[in-house]
Amino acid sequence: FFLPAPAAMGVEMLAKADVRPARRRSLAEDARAFAGSAALSNHACVAALSASQKNARAEVVAKAFPKTAPPALADDFMGRAAAAFAARGLSRDTTIALTAMCRDEACAGMRELVEEHYGQSFHAHSLGGAITLGKVGMGAFMHHSPTEGGPGGRERYAFISMAHCAVDSSGKVGAMQREGRHECSSGCGALLGALGHVKGGGGDAGTPAWRKQDSLELDRLNPEFKFLCRRVDSAMAQPGAPNPKKIGLADMTILAAGTAREDLEELIADCVDTKAADYCVITGIHVHNWGPVFNTGEGDVPNLEYVIPTPSSTTWPSP
Repeated sequence: FFLPAPAAMGVEMLAKADVRPARRRSLAEDARAFAGSAALSNHACVAALSASQKNARAEVVAKAFPKTAPPALADDFMGRAAAAFAARGLSRDTTIALTAMCRDEACAGMRELVEEHYGQSFHAHSLGGAITLGKVGMGAFMHHSPTEGGPGGRERYAFISMAHCAVDSSGKVGAMQREGRHECSSGCGALLGALGHVKGGGGDAGTPAWRKQDSLELDRLNPEFKFLCRRVDSAMAQPGAPNPKKIGLADMTILAAGTAREDLEELIADCVDTKAADYCVITGIHVHNWGPVFNTGEGDVPNLEYVIPTPSSTTWPSP
């Protein structure tokens, strides 16, 4: 069954309804495992806010990303998406999740929100949220899936891919406070680096000559960032790409989320046997809307996490 959803939801449903779950770790067991986690801290932040406070913070994020779908609190977004998928058979008991996010520790809360709904995920993280696991990594992930009814049974996968960006409570894009660090930090640092890479190319950024430069050769000691820059350059060469002289961090994050989605969908098309497996895809931008002083909800300006959904073109079965 294909679960129709607005394109802005950034979620796709591909599932069979008749599912007999296998035994996996219970939600109660997960709750004990996640005690004190970043995800639970975010739950407490959200619960402490009034509706007007939530709306005000969402408006700050929306202003920083005016070209995208409206932001949703990460808790609410994952809860709605997981419930919709579970109704069609992709539940915690039947499904393994692949999380493809940035390596930044600030992304741990989002990953843990996913794992609250799907159990421990297969980590495919890379700088900037780029997709670097390749076909071998996808094969390893799929071989970890629960199987319906015993060996050789139907498998189910949840693919979650997100770039990330900080937008502090005052609306400053890229600014975030980190626990124990006295000066203001930034996020995503890798995408800020990619932004500098593009701006360093001036008017030539995105041209064939720019993409062939020696500095983009993969480096054994710096492989992920070099790969990220290659993918960004490829996107910059496409029609409708941002002006390299005017591009900012928000547009760079949208660009990175888009290239990651494209790479993930290509891997899915190449690796997933739809005769033997069902899957759902969630793509978006994870936004850290944190306060001017690092806290977990105890102060006047709590740290909040948002998701800006992006559409995915993967559809199986076709609607």
